[in-house]
Amino acid sequence: MNPLALREIAGASTKPSPLEISKTALILIDVQNEYLSNGQVPIHQLESHSFPRIQRLVQKARSIHLPVIHVVHHLPGESAPIFNSQKWGSQIIEQVAPQNDEAVIVKHHVSAWKDTQLEETLQKKGIQNLILVGYGTHMCVNSAARDGAEKGYQVVVVGNACGARALKDGLGHEISAEEVHQASLASLWDYFAVIVAEPEDLVFV
Repeated sequence: MNPLALREIAGASTKPSPLEISKTALILIDVQNEYLSNGQVPIHQLESHSFPRIQRLVQKARSIHLPVIHVVHHLPGESAPIFNSQKWGSQIIEQVAPQNDEAVIVKHHVSAWKDTQLEETLQKKGIQNLILVGYGTHMCVNSAARDGAEKGYQVVVVGNACGARALKDGLGHEISAEEVHQASLASLWDYFAVIVAEPEDLVFV
């Protein structure tokens, strides 16, 4: 069995082209305390696997003056049970906290694009290429990638710098975090985004 992605059938690129620094932004999706192992919705192997890669990519981006944009999720209301803007869980994980003039985009929906300043921020910077990392692969990363592609941006997702959690399917089955993550990447690579494994797989010019 050798299933073909739609991008392969259409003859589209399966690997990222070298990314022009002046036209590319690194977008961190919901890299927040709530997803840590002591948060309320822990991501599988965040501390040991995906987050160190996010740290490396943020360090690289800052060293080459690549724009870094932080997208954070806040649920409305002072009594919100998770992602409460007044509580620790909603804060960006300390090791990648915004520096200097790095933009912070607050969202109240799954998509980073809905009712936010993300697109305006990208347009002001002349951005055409998006590098996405963060959480969860199946939800907010997936939504950001799909909507970005539909808006005409070239989207690259760094697979090992994202993560998911185990889910139920509503039919009595539990899907492991690894399966959720891999299926989500597959759905993006089919059409919406180019997927690379590691930060070091990206080439900047």
